[in-house]
Amino acid sequence: MSKVFSPKNIPSLLMQLRALIGISSRSEVLLYLMINKKGTIRDIADQTYYAWRSIQDVLYEMGHSSVVTFPDAKKGRIYYMEASPWLELLLHTNEKAIEWVCWPPLFRALEIIWEKINDTQFLESSTLEQTAEVQQLTSEELLPRIAKSGLNDFSGKLSGLSGEAYLKHWLEGIEQLVGKL
Repeated sequence: MSKVFSPKNIPSLLMQLRALIGISSRSEVLLYLMINKKGTIRDIADQTYYAWRSIQDVLYEMGHSSVVTFPDAKKGRIYYMEASPWLELLLHTNEKAIEWVCWPPLFRALEIIWEKINDTQFLESSTLEQTAEVQQLTSEELLPRIAKSGLNDFSGKLSGLSGEAYLKHWLEGIEQLVGKL
């Protein structure tokens, strides 16, 4: 049921890298550096959800290619990569704006939403009870994950709202979030 992904398209850039060099931390490291131009081992490990040791090994090996560069100092080392030739090669342009998305917390946030809106107890409760549950869920579980993903949250649109107005704007925010994907 899967289809061939569309090459030369920003959303398929990670898929292109995986097809080119395999499914490993290398693909995510390259994509992170293409988008951010630089990063530390800790930054990249935190955003890709790979172990820092794996990221360290990959960056050390990539550093021998002259594509990824880094200073001699070991402590606080920042790795750099010039993205334009790679974007030109993969997308046939280097002009497109690409945003990094940290997928694991975003997928978990979407899973939490899915579980909530499919919970029969939640669906059978009153609007006020639903609003209270959604407000708590949003502040404690969703907003931190959405913020970590790198996508803008929708909390500003919810402040000062209650009841049906809150739920309506919350659902619109979720639809906008999913629409960005």
